[in-house]
Amino acid sequence: MDIKRELQEAEANLLALEQQRAAIERQMHAWVKVIEGLRVLDERGSFDDVPTREDIAMERDTPSLPSKIIAVLSQMPYPISTTQIRDWLIMNRAVESGANNLMINVHTALRRLIKAGHVEELRMEDESKLYRYIGPMERALKAPYGARTSLANTLMHNFGPTPVLDTRKKR
Repeated sequence: MDIKRELQEAEANLLALEQQRAAIERQMHAWVKVIEGLRVLDERGSFDDVPTREDIAMERDTPSLPSKIIAVLSQMPYPISTTQIRDWLIMNRAVESGANNLMINVHTALRRLIKAGHVEELRMEDESKLYRYIGPMERALKAPYGARTSLANTLMHNFGPTPVLDTRKKR
């Protein structure tokens, strides 16, 4: 057993995998853009939909409340409550602390964001609710294929996702 040769081969394999991962990530990013573009053209898409995180970054003067909520949720590594969202908005001066009906507006914006698929509501055992941001990649993966009654959607609904076959040669 030649240790140096084994080490060089292992390092070369690791480098090749790293390059493959980078290429896959670039392809995934491109496919997310394609999917989002096609959704705009699809009848389900609407120009009145809630803005994406990229749209929020482009808003400079006065971002909307849904945009501010997405900004809060996208920065959180875990789901948070409406009270935490309100407190974060006030603490970071995204809204005025004395804003009338702020909690009602937060709930209304969250309901619209959930309907648009940008936010997920999680119910806890004590019946409280937490919210988390759903990024473009996750939305793309959750979206149905083509028409609702297509063969692909019927199979996904009845049997779940098909496992990916590993076609690599075994050593």
